[in-house]
Amino acid sequence: MGRRSGCDIILVGDSVGVKMLGYENPGQVTMDDMLHHFKAVQRAVKDAYLIADLPISSCMNPERMLRDARSFIDHGADAVKIETFDIQMVDHLTHHQIEVCGDMIYPFFLSRFEFTGLKEVEPLIEFVRIAIKLQEVGVTIVVITLAPEEVAKAITEILKVPTIGIGSGKYTHGQVLIAAEMLGICDAIGKGIHNYKYDHFAERGRDAIKKFVSEAVKGEFPTAENCQNLEKTQYVEFVKKMKESVENT
Repeated sequence: MGRRSGCDIILVGDSVGVKMLGYENPGQVTMDDMLHHFKAVQRAVKDAYLIADLPISSCMNPERMLRDARSFIDHGADAVKIETFDIQMVDHLTHHQIEVCGDMIYPFFLSRFEFTGLKEVEPLIEFVRIAIKLQEVGVTIVVITLAPEEVAKAITEILKVPTIGIGSGKYTHGQVLIAAEMLGICDAIGKGIHNYKYDHFAERGRDAIKKFVSEAVKGEFPTAENCQNLEKTQYVEFVKKMKESVENT
């Protein structure tokens, strides 16, 4: 991964809970879960900017949040992502020299990421104000999640820090996708407007497993190429000594 695949930034997100660990929602993800998966990624990736997602449980208390953020940094994270609009909480991290990726989740969608639309303009303006406040307290990057394209474009034009979009149109500085959804390892959440399936790993994987089961049942697998055999003289000696050993047992 990393720059070998063209990725400048890799985010280890709390979506791992739903996509890989079988949780019902990201809120169930623990710091131990996140640190375990982050360390695995960090060992493999040496040439990309690494961001670790602070689980929701870490963001309830400033001191716990700082402790967990430092734990990620100590294990090789370049920055942490925090899913909160609480400017004081973000400021608490940046004040302690923690690089922070702000996550602006557009608030006007239904559960399971189904966008509802919006008629009022003032909440849109407030969303932009929040982005400006995040920059003022020192975030390094802003992720804009499920915002209307026009709003994400406006934020990108106003801010001096990079913006990364997911389901927010093409006018951000970069794009992020959930790898498990992008590769077709699992289905996208809800309607999946924030994703695009570039491959179908799950379907191809199931086909491969079905083929394996079929060939194993038919005796077509393993073949001579999938095992090793004794030389003839070794085999004769093996049979002789095995018989002697069994008889003396």
